[in-house]
Formats: sequence, structure tokens, C-alpha cells
Amino acid sequence: MSQLEDSFELQIRAAGLPKPVREFRFHDVRKWRFDFAYPENMWAVEIHGGGWVSGGHNRNAKVMWRDYEKLNTAQELGWRVLQFTGDQVQDGVAVNTLERLFK
Repeated sequence: MSQLEDSFELQIRAAGLPKPVREFRFHDVRKWRFDFAYPENMWAVEIHGGGWVSGGHNRNAKVMWRDYEKLNTAQELGWRVLQFTGDQVQDGVAVNTLERLFK
């Protein structure tokens, strides 16, 4: 869990939105987890920090392919997965999107 995810959780609370499940395991065989999930709605949130740095998720093709496999499988299972950058968490875009979903 990251400071960015902690910040997002605080924003969710401040907005009065339902509390999500953190690190929700949605696939038993692959042990994949979502950063945040609302299992009753089958909504998930993935926070991608470090968009402008040379981290594994944006530099290593195998890591990217595993991410795609995870997200595609989630969608096959009926999940709606929202993905946000760190900047979108910090400027409120992420929490505003959740607010619109809960309207």
C-alpha cells in the first residue's frame, strides 16, 4: 500500500462515499488484487503511481502484459475497473469519478 492509496482513501472518506475494500483479492487462482474494490457493485480502482518515472509498470513489457492480462480477466468476470494516475488522485479527478458513479 502506498501513500498515494492512503491519500485516495482519505478523499473517499471526506467525500462521504462508501468505504471500499483495500487490496481486494478478486481471483483465487492468480491471487490478483485490486487496490480498491466495491465487490457488491463489482467496481474496482487501480492507482498507478510513478507515471513519469522508469518503474516496472511503464518500462518493462512483461510487467505491462501481466497488468493487461489481470485487467482483461477482471472485465471478463464482470468487473468495471477504473484506473487513475497519481496526478488524478492528487487533483481530485479520481474521487470525483467515484462520486459520479455513486449518484
